[in-house]
Amino acid sequence: MKETGAIIPIGSIQKRILEIRGVKTIVDADLAKFYGVETKRLNEQVRRNPERFPDDFMFQLTKEEKAELVAKCDHLSNIKYSSYLPYAFTEHGAIMAASVLNTKRAAEVSVFVVRAFIVLRQSVQEYTEIMQRLADAGPADPIRFDDSKKEYLQQYLDGHECAPYRKALQNACDMIDGFQSPLGLELLATVDWLIKENEYPATIDGIRQGLQHWPESKSAAERKQRILDDRLIDLALKRLLPLSS
Repeated sequence: MKETGAIIPIGSIQKRILEIRGVKTIVDADLAKFYGVETKRLNEQVRRNPERFPDDFMFQLTKEEKAELVAKCDHLSNIKYSSYLPYAFTEHGAIMAASVLNTKRAAEVSVFVVRAFIVLRQSVQEYTEIMQRLADAGPADPIRFDDSKKEYLQQYLDGHECAPYRKALQNACDMIDGFQSPLGLELLATVDWLIKENEYPATIDGIRQGLQHWPESKSAAERKQRILDDRLIDLALKRLLPLSS
């Protein structure tokens, strides 16, 4: 393939990073496409350099793992009926693959691949930290966000990749404004779900009826009935109904 200057949005790479055997990986077909070579050539180079690809750099999928992969990833449907078992590359394996391919494009794109893995790790870490803060907070305590991430978030919101979702994100921000606590978010989510997914009447009595038949368990239903009183339900309805009209 002709080599060209490579500029690949990190988000498009992140979409191809899959967790297999508890490890973040990119399968050979996707990695080869990013590096601008055929999958066959990528794997040939790997086989010629086995000492450079230990198990924590690369591993071959089992038949069961391949079947699950194809079922979840429509873009890999072309390998569904082949006897070929794909290889999965970890972050270090992806870098090493670029090294053995030794092409300009692979060298350029490997930088974007590494960045995609880093961003994904940061996202997981930030999510874990947020969930821990929620666990430590009281139900009515406001959720406080890390101010150091505001600039990064703003860059994402202003970026090209976010453009198709900008209006939906703004609507979501408008919806939760003033409800930024574990209790507030649970309140909005519960009332919205009962109205839209279960078609309960958008009234206090209608939501009360829905809470009595909450599907998770009897204890969950009793908990929601206890903490979501009529005043809170009324607040949620006043917020949600204008946005759905």
